[in-house]
Amino acid sequence: MNPRTQRIKQDGYVSWLVIDSSGRIVQPVRKYLKYLQNIESSPNTIRSYAGHLAKFWQYLEKRDLDWRRVGFKELSSYMTWLRYSDRN
Repeated sequence: MNPRTQRIKQDGYVSWLVIDSSGRIVQPVRKYLKYLQNIESSPNTIRSYAGHLAKFWQYLEKRDLDWRRVGFKELSSYMTWLRYSDRN
């Protein structure tokens, strides 16, 4: 299974999580999405970021990359992957 988004409702507010291929919440992404919620970003904005970050996490998992070590080379490769791969 690829990383995916999960809609949640917490304290009356709709938000999103990213779940990795092992079924765990991706904590760095959760923290960022929580930050977006705290600065009152719209639920649609948070949903959009969650979807894009799930795709990025999928790329990291497929390449066995640590998100803390991503540089220009990896980001360039990710952009190529987005354009030309079927991501499956």
